[in-house]
Amino acid sequence: AIDDSIKQGGIPEFRRYVEFLESQPLDMNEYVEDALESIRIMMESESVRSGRLFALGHMDIAFPIAFPYMSLFLHAMASEPELIDRYMEVTTEGIIPVLRAQLDLGVDGICGANDWCYNKAPMMSPRMFRRFWASIPSRCGNARRRHDVPFVKHLDGNTKLHLPILVDEVGID
Repeated sequence: AIDDSIKQGGIPEFRRYVEFLESQPLDMNEYVEDALESIRIMMESESVRSGRLFALGHMDIAFPIAFPYMSLFLHAMASEPELIDRYMEVTTEGIIPVLRAQLDLGVDGICGANDWCYNKAPMMSPRMFRRFWASIPSRCGNARRRHDVPFVKHLDGNTKLHLPILVDEVGID
């Protein structure tokens, strides 16, 4: 995507999007159930059942890294933090049923792959990172820990400033 309504409409359009997300039910729906079918098939394979294949589910923070409104999102973190709090809350609550469903299907671990760092530095300060992100994997981690599976976080940028937060506070594996 190179353009979208949030990029064009700015903060008011992003606010409208968050309101839309907040109006949606947070339970499992037919699209999520359909997406889980691939995990069901994988978990039934002989390679997974025999332990020759490590099966990872997916859960991550809804950071709009691949969307054209990412710079607006980063700006809103400073100018409209309550709006970002609402976005983070609704997207986190929306992913928890999906996470639980994957864990119930028996995945061996959970992988997160959204990136928060460029090659030279993170996209946000440790203070902002802690404020908006650090509690979310921990919240989702409660469900994960009940199943005793690791959370593996893919980050390929410069994570030096955030690594102590991720390991010591968030508890990534």
